[in-house]
Amino acid sequence: MASILIATGLLFCGLLLLYRRALPKPYTGIPYNKESAERILGDLPGLLSHFKKTKEIASFSFQQCRNLNSPIVQIFLRPFSRSFIFIDDPQETEDILLRRTREFDRAPSTIAFFKPFVPDASMVKLSNSAFKEQRRLWQDVMSPQFLRKVVAPNVHRCASELVELWSRKFTLASEHPFKALDDLELAAFDSIWIAMLGTRLTGLRDEMKALEDERSTSGSAKDEPVEFSKAPRSIMYHAIEYVNGTIERIMRSPFPAKHHWWIRQSKQYKYYSSFKDKEIDGLIANARLRFEKLTSEGDIVIEDEGDTCAMDLVLRREAMAFAKTGQRSPAPSDTVSRARARPRSPALPEQLPRSGSAGSTILPWHTA
Repeated sequence: MASILIATGLLFCGLLLLYRRALPKPYTGIPYNKESAERILGDLPGLLSHFKKTKEIASFSFQQCRNLNSPIVQIFLRPFSRSFIFIDDPQETEDILLRRTREFDRAPSTIAFFKPFVPDASMVKLSNSAFKEQRRLWQDVMSPQFLRKVVAPNVHRCASELVELWSRKFTLASEHPFKALDDLELAAFDSIWIAMLGTRLTGLRDEMKALEDERSTSGSAKDEPVEFSKAPRSIMYHAIEYVNGTIERIMRSPFPAKHHWWIRQSKQYKYYSSFKDKEIDGLIANARLRFEKLTSEGDIVIEDEGDTCAMDLVLRREAMAFAKTGQRSPAPSDTVSRARARPRSPALPEQLPRSGSAGSTILPWHTA
């Protein structure tokens, strides 16, 4: 009997200790919802209620700032963990991001969110030596010289093709309106892709070819939008669209980690992710082999005249760094081997996502 009482007492104490550890642990001096601090789920019920009404997650933090009448609040979203601190002050936010980088680093939650998508990107690294070395390779990608020499001509070409496409549609529409968002997304996809990876896509040209047999519209109401024939989108376009849409859906989810895991199990995600990685790995491998050949022949180009995209700039610098140390970069063979060893992509889903169904923005991202 005594042993049962002791066991019951220990169990009760253990549960009480577990309960107390699961309760939110607010930081001193930062406003928070008093009721939320007294329950294990914290602000999660309020967040779910807000999401049900608005279909948004981000605006919940701003609402809490208004409710607590403070530009800084803490919100409790996870048991057994510290609170999330939100700042609704543009000037203070700018100061933290631009002038206090030694005091503030990337949040663990940000790293955990993006790492499954871009495991080697700068945005998932703490500000350590590896991050600084990687940033050094990419730092001139946004320089005025690179933007003027490499990015601007590609954007100009795509903008010219977009104007040509719209001119053709305007003629066919006979003063009727037509939808332009898909064309803008396609132009952005084409221009950013070639600026980053150096290969030309033909999305806008394909759209113009699809209009060759189109006839002028007449007879319908002036305010009724005209629907034009569309060229089939490339698999890469669908892949980037799907991955971007996945990120957008997860950002709106109240349980991002679990939602992300669930999406990663789908055949569609596995196919598109594998296809995207395989294609980009192939482009990187070919570029690295080219620069490795120049390095081995002692003919590595120090100037940036041959850079046609951001990838060229980064890989040229990488090859130069290995050449200066007298080492031969293992990167090309590693990339080729990884591309060859990558598991074969599952079969293409029977129904490709329609344009805009996976996300509203179709912009290729990179892993810098």
